[in-house]
Amino acid sequence: MMGLAKLRETTDGEVAPHFLPVLLSPLYQLHVLKHKDAFGVFNMSGNVMEDPETSTGLFVNDTRHLSHWWLSIANARLKLLSTELDDDGVLLDSNMTNMPFRDQRGEEISEALIYVRRQKIIRDEILLEKVTLLNYGELPASIHMTLQYAADFLDIFEVRGMDRGQRGRVLESGINDGTAVLRYKGVDGALRETHIGFSEAPSRLGRSDCDYEFRLEPNETWSCMFSVGARRNDFAQGDFDGHLSACRERIRRRCADWIRVESSNQLFNSWLDSSKKALALLVTDTDEGLYPYAGIPWFSTAFGRDGLVTAFQTLFFQPGIARGVLTYLAAHQATEYDSYAESAPGKILHETRNGEMALAREVPFRKYYGSVDSTPLFVMLGAAYFRQTRDLDFMRTMWPPFKAALHWIETDGDRDGDGFVEYKRSEESGLFTQGWKDSWNSVFHEDGRIAEPPIALCEVQGYVYAALKGMAEIAWVMNEDDLSARLERKAQALFETFNNVFWMEDKGTYALALDKDKRPCRVKSSNVGHLLFSGIVPEERAGRIVAHLMSEEMFSGWGIRTIGTGESLYNPIAYHNGSVWPHDTGICAAGFARYGYFREAETLLAALFEAATRSPHRMLPELFCGFPKEEGSGLVFFPTACLPQAWSSGAVFMALEAALGLERTDAGGFAARSHHSGLFRDLELVNGSHSASFRITPWVEDPA
Repeated sequence: MMGLAKLRETTDGEVAPHFLPVLLSPLYQLHVLKHKDAFGVFNMSGNVMEDPETSTGLFVNDTRHLSHWWLSIANARLKLLSTELDDDGVLLDSNMTNMPFRDQRGEEISEALIYVRRQKIIRDEILLEKVTLLNYGELPASIHMTLQYAADFLDIFEVRGMDRGQRGRVLESGINDGTAVLRYKGVDGALRETHIGFSEAPSRLGRSDCDYEFRLEPNETWSCMFSVGARRNDFAQGDFDGHLSACRERIRRRCADWIRVESSNQLFNSWLDSSKKALALLVTDTDEGLYPYAGIPWFSTAFGRDGLVTAFQTLFFQPGIARGVLTYLAAHQATEYDSYAESAPGKILHETRNGEMALAREVPFRKYYGSVDSTPLFVMLGAAYFRQTRDLDFMRTMWPPFKAALHWIETDGDRDGDGFVEYKRSEESGLFTQGWKDSWNSVFHEDGRIAEPPIALCEVQGYVYAALKGMAEIAWVMNEDDLSARLERKAQALFETFNNVFWMEDKGTYALALDKDKRPCRVKSSNVGHLLFSGIVPEERAGRIVAHLMSEEMFSGWGIRTIGTGESLYNPIAYHNGSVWPHDTGICAAGFARYGYFREAETLLAALFEAATRSPHRMLPELFCGFPKEEGSGLVFFPTACLPQAWSSGAVFMALEAALGLERTDAGGFAARSHHSGLFRDLELVNGSHSASFRITPWVEDPA
């Protein structure tokens, strides 16, 4: 996919405005760093450019604190040699060299004599860059190096393209004790600042750029450091290698307590490793524990649904994530009615934001509860966590939040009392669609008409069924036998009603949803894979659902499409109406395994594996396009997909667990239900004191 991208014309005219053909997909152009509530998105040269096509920058709490960052020598761009993230995903290392230039003495310096290395990390929400120059020429070179910088202080929603009726004021930048300070006064009344520090005093320090002039002898090295953050800091005066070691140690410590998985296939190992490290990058320390932020750049914050699904995906391998997610969401559970925030007592958070537009109530996402599935998923995860860990003390602390969530499910979640949980936004500012496929047109009828709310999504009823069953188990453990029995009866009633109302015999699958008039949306969708995952599908129908999802209409070869190719609104390039989402495919695999369809689960794992081998850093993006896999053709990426994305990174663990039928035994060990695997033949489980190691050998045909 080729397109046109305009190069920015810099203030000194170093780059003339012109158009160059480039790959549109930012997945190949951009690199991401993150720590806490700050993340950076940089182009291949390590620069930040004011270009809406790329949305680069340094963001802190949903505000872009750095919108331009450009390094040049003699007012000429640097030539890129290579750029990559290190194995831990914390160091962006760009290797560059000079274009021909005339130095300060008037001497001609040929191309590729000055080596320039740019190393970046983010630690404690501060961007730290080390720049190193080395002269490989035979003669001295007088260097004039310029760093340009700017901050537009755009809210993340503005960067995504949302128009605002008002903006705050960008104040005049200044110099404060050798630090450049850029300022903005928002409409929320907050003063936001960007502080840029320097390890070496520039020859000239300005409000938007600075210059360094120095002589570089043959084989001589010169270096300096810059720090950028939303607060004044002294990082530039510190030890870069020390900061880097601390960043690496943080990631390695996060990965150390996972169950270890090892395959003799090095590509598979690389996928596992990159996925684990992507999650380690996204998992953020909160006051309530670890929480996986959803994805970068658009969703680097706590999302209820995303966090819950990621916790499900990693529960077998790292239950600490689930504990953190449950604790965080319980602490932020709604306690009152607020139509603007879509909150009601017991409801679980959809999203939280800390940017100017949220704080000024231009968008409702400061603490927003407009998702219909987060609340049943919360209870469902709690029961799964207890089955995995048998942590009764934790369940006692969570019992009141679970009861509050159950109350919402049975009251505000089912306002008409028909037994189905539905959604309808309270105000126009809220999300029109409140399931995981939350595009405005993702719930529709067979003829393409958009379904009118209140909407009862099929997968939500499955989540509610699993939540009721899980609550019944916990209630029994809590010695609340009457409640346990009532919830079992209610779950059985939902099972029967759902299977009568949603089933489409002629299509061999379930309807996507019911609209406000209880008319089924007769659309073939991937949502039914979530029904298998929840257990609401009768055994005798499971095979038909599996066959439906593995048909050419639904299975692209890279994963399960969100809707079938024969549907009226099918579009392989649409966000939710024909694309492939790795987390969705992973949930389908888990559903297959639940009903004993391990070979089909292996097929989905293999499809995701091959997609991962075609993806940057062997890291699955948020989604990719739903075009069929064809011989000689590659994976078609979705141009604005997040990378990394938590539940895409977690998909490998859920799909692997499904394909191998992994489960914990009552004795605290591990077992596998699937031994016939076409992907993997020999499986050894080694149970240690805190972890287990899985040795997986790929299937090899017997030469005989």
